[in-house]
Amino acid sequence: MIIVSGFFKTYKEKGVDQLSLRPSLLSLIVIQYYASFAQISAIILNP
Repeated sequence: MIIVSGFFKTYKEKGVDQLSLRPSLLSLIVIQYYASFAQISAIILNP
């Protein structure tokens, strides 16, 4: 959860505060982020 909160904090610091107006864009970013994270975890857990 620390990684996720830091991820969103970075976006907020960049001034992307209107993400609430773009839920589709936000969900797309989250899906991409979790997909890449899942791939990395799979690679680490299954050498």
